Amino acid sequence: MSLTEVSQSQQRRDLRLPLGLLLLLAALCAPFVASTYVVHALIIALIFMLPAHGLNLLVGYTGLLSLAQAAFFGIGAYASGLLAVTYGTPFYVNVAAAGLAAGAIALPLGIPALRLRSTSFVMCTLGFVIIGQAIAKNWISLTRGDMGLSSIPKPHFALGPLSFTVSGTTAFYYLALTVGILATLAVWMIVRSPAGRNMIAIRENETLAESVGIPTWRYKLIVFMLSAVFAGVGGSLYAHYLTVVSPLTFQMYYSTTMLIIVLGGGAGTISGVVFGSLLFVGLTEALRVTPGTSDDRLRALPARPGLLVQKGFCPRDQPPLGFDREREMTGLPILEISNLTKSYGAVKAVDDVSIHVERGEIAGLIGPNGSGKSTFFDCSTGLGKPDSGKVRLDGQDITGWSLNRIAREGRMLRSFQKTVVFKSLDVEENLIIAGQMFSFPSLFSTFGIGKLSRSRVSGLRERAQELIRMAGLWDVRKQPAGNLSGGQQKLIQFASMLMPEPKLILLDEPMAGINPKIIERVVETILYANTSLGVSFLIIEHNIDVVTSICRRVIVLDQGRKLAEGLPQEIINDQRVREAYLGG
Repeated sequence: MSLTEVSQSQQRRDLRLPLGLLLLLAALCAPFVASTYVVHALIIALIFMLPAHGLNLLVGYTGLLSLAQAAFFGIGAYASGLLAVTYGTPFYVNVAAAGLAAGAIALPLGIPALRLRSTSFVMCTLGFVIIGQAIAKNWISLTRGDMGLSSIPKPHFALGPLSFTVSGTTAFYYLALTVGILATLAVWMIVRSPAGRNMIAIRENETLAESVGIPTWRYKLIVFMLSAVFAGVGGSLYAHYLTVVSPLTFQMYYSTTMLIIVLGGGAGTISGVVFGSLLFVGLTEALRVTPGTSDDRLRALPARPGLLVQKGFCPRDQPPLGFDREREMTGLPILEISNLTKSYGAVKAVDDVSIHVERGEIAGLIGPNGSGKSTFFDCSTGLGKPDSGKVRLDGQDITGWSLNRIAREGRMLRSFQKTVVFKSLDVEENLIIAGQMFSFPSLFSTFGIGKLSRSRVSGLRERAQELIRMAGLWDVRKQPAGNLSGGQQKLIQFASMLMPEPKLILLDEPMAGINPKIIERVVETILYANTSLGVSFLIIEHNIDVVTSICRRVIVLDQGRKLAEGLPQEIINDQRVREAYLGG
């Protein structure tokens, strides 16, 4: 990143606060300078901004495309309307119940739906809207069917002796504005928290996120529920503003409108949702009756999604870390794998393989292409499920554990044959994400932005900077990882695995496709981690010179079976190995 680009980025950040304050001032003054209908259009925009904020957490930050927002919007509207009509409860009770009802219903819906991928997940969420509308039409005793709920009272507040009703367009506008500001601040807090960074990691590369200990499925479920809560709150405002709710509240048009707000304003930005709501809902609503407005003016609006807002007002957050764990350099095995077998139909990719890695050891795993090395790694690290066999880490049976659990609880991390990094994030952010789940005691604690969270983030940043210096990446630490060379990305991947101070690292062809200078740097880094940090290694590698120079012991696989094991020179001189791997 050039100095000019850094300067421009800083200037944009410096403008966020004054522009935000200017927008807030304009919003506060709007009822005094705009017509009643324009204020009505702004209320509709503010109402739709709430479910759009929730959808942005899913689409923009976590990378999940959902069409279910209209379903949760309708659930919130009906929940709030039923409470107000049936029990006469105050507005703050209704709006809280609406959000909770939508979030609670999202839980059983999300558990199976989030097991699906891409198009299947999108179609499943579309089904939620259709089912919701069908229930609203046919559960007549509760919803009154096509007649809908009518005479829903305007928002009523009862606070001890103080009791008042929000009536009139201007008063409701300020209520909607207040709720909208609170919702925007809530999203800002989520995005700035360590959880926000984990969400971005899931969006960028879910498998890589799993490998650094992030429980991706649980995060997606929580974000899906949070998204529903925002939609439910929006539905509550909708019900109390229009005073009528019908099955049409579940219409697909609402889901597509919310999606257009997010994509058109700029997915993954908070300000994009604000401006998208004003542009695609507020302005469209206002232009319906504005004198002298023609369809040509609508066609003149920006047509490229994301063009309006490339960066939000809110920073993409700051991160955490730091552990000091004493290591014992003993001859005891840190990893024991016994009789591991994995078949694909009649083909045994891994056939009854048993190996061990001693604590503090660098062991090599070699073999010709197709010998089962990567499959062996997958079954050992939770990315694949073995047919039989046991995997023990530090004496604990971890067979069947998920990839993220092995990383988080076992402190055994792995790389991948194809280098993977979080491409849109800079080098420092890549490392911070790798350490986050090891710094925070629970998944829910990552949603905090308090003093303790900031302290953990500061520790993570310091450790990340130390490892960046060690890897020789200091000059490019603020550049997006995807812009760097393949060799530099290998160094990022390796430095990231050192963030949580692992016990054991499994490297899958770390020297493949990089130039000799970077190979030297990777070898130096491995040796430093082993001798200074006490990290044990099991390395798949085809570069025999590297294997013989850094590995104390070498294991050979051929056709899924263990062919040989011994000192590097013994393996090089073994005739069976020469025939199978070195070409005789």
